[in-house]
Amino acid sequence: MNTFIRSAAALAVLAVLASVPLPVVAQQQQRPAQPAQSAPAQRPAQPAAQPERPPRPLPPKGTQIVVVDIAMVVRDSAAARAMRSQAERQQIAMRAEEEKVEKDLRAAEQELVQQRTILAPEAFNQRRRDFERRVNEAQQGAQAKRRDFEEALGGVQRRIEAAMTEIVLEVAKDNDYKIVMPRATVVASHDAVDITDDVIQRLNKKLPNVAIPAPAARR
Repeated sequence: MNTFIRSAAALAVLAVLASVPLPVVAQQQQRPAQPAQSAPAQRPAQPAAQPERPPRPLPPKGTQIVVVDIAMVVRDSAAARAMRSQAERQQIAMRAEEEKVEKDLRAAEQELVQQRTILAPEAFNQRRRDFERRVNEAQQGAQAKRRDFEEALGGVQRRIEAAMTEIVLEVAKDNDYKIVMPRATVVASHDAVDITDDVIQRLNKKLPNVAIPAPAARR
């Protein structure tokens, strides 16, 4: 029984984590200036915040089949939220660094073009080779940093996956559940057999936070 649960849970976790896209960092476009207004516009009243849903009680002990919503765990757990927030910040920082390098290279290229008419052919060719080497080094450096980031992110994902799988097994063992199924693979199920809330609560206690190593620590 434990072997079956472990295999099903691990495969489901891997599938969901692999499908979760990293935050896409788009280049920010400059916004046009807004015309001045004589008086601030009155904002519509915000709807009252909806109260959080109380956690579902666990199914009775000995329930034959229970389900866990892996996608919800990945979305709502504290560790997953921390991972996404850090990943987005690091992606923004990497893109800003890449844009600065690109700007410097464009300036160097323009300078090289201007020097073509005043430099001897041999001197110009040497400077052109130096510039091409800078471009290649910049490309390789950016690729290496992104590989390091992806590897670091993958390590954090695997850590969350391992903790989640252990907790699913603990819940099943503590309550004598015979089979735990990923909710996404079940055609229909009742909330009364859902253990997701308990899994999230236990995961938040077991792994309240995670850290993606900073770029300097990965080099």
